[in-house]
Amino acid sequence: MKLANMTVNQFKMKKISGLGIALVSSLLVSCANMNTGGDIDEATPMEPQVEVSKQPESVEQTGSTQADSLMASLATPVEEPGTAPEPVVKSKDKSKAKQAVVTKDEKTIKSKAANKKGLASTVSTKSDMGKMKPKTAKAKSKTVKAKSKAAAKPLNFTLNDLPANYDIWTIKEGETPLTQGLVISTPTWEMGKEGYVSQIWLTLMDDRIHINSSSDIAPEASGLGIKIDDGALIPFSHIAENNIGVVEGAWLDKLATANNLEIYLGFFPGKKPSSETFKSATSLENLDRIVATYHKLRK
Repeated sequence: MKLANMTVNQFKMKKISGLGIALVSSLLVSCANMNTGGDIDEATPMEPQVEVSKQPESVEQTGSTQADSLMASLATPVEEPGTAPEPVVKSKDKSKAKQAVVTKDEKTIKSKAANKKGLASTVSTKSDMGKMKPKTAKAKSKTVKAKSKAAAKPLNFTLNDLPANYDIWTIKEGETPLTQGLVISTPTWEMGKEGYVSQIWLTLMDDRIHINSSSDIAPEASGLGIKIDDGALIPFSHIAENNIGVVEGAWLDKLATANNLEIYLGFFPGKKPSSETFKSATSLENLDRIVATYHKLRK
């Protein structure tokens, strides 16, 4: 009985082994049929199936892509509905904005500096004007100061050169009974106002001054005469021939060292309304050389 059981068991094992070998062979045949050529080339080794090796990589790549997408979605801020995203200012734009602000500030500073400079210039100008006042006063004092008679140099005129002119002055022989000998005369100029106008001129001599007028002098007008360098009024000694105001005295050297002569006259005696007293002035520049020449020619 034991022998029979053993025999049965051995037969079962052999049958199972045969089935296993048949199953393995069937699998090999199936694998060989899956080859592209249909037949298995014994000389060519079989390559492993690509699909089996790629499946894990495809899963890994897909997982990596999904992970990146998920991280990107988490990194993106959530926007509220209806809210526009705030513009992102790049560093370069910020730099430009900052530079614009600095430039504006610099312009403001420069403008303030220019205003301060202009104010300083105005203050400086006013200060300079203040400094100029003493110079003006000094110049005026020079004008008032009498000229030095010793500094006057005679001109190279002779009696044969007469009449001789220098500046507004003329040395000549007198032409009227009141102007005998050498005289110094001037051109004429206008004095007065409309309705009371006259042409006047000067005749200077060693012992008197003539203020000549083309119109009659009105003696009723007050304050007639002359002033030398804003000095006191020197009244006319008399009025000759109705149109000559005469100032007698040795005034010629006084005039030579002076700078200006003021004349006070009224015209048309008896006219209504009466003439007012008019004032006119003339410069005495260069008279000192003419007077020096006058004295030289009279010797």
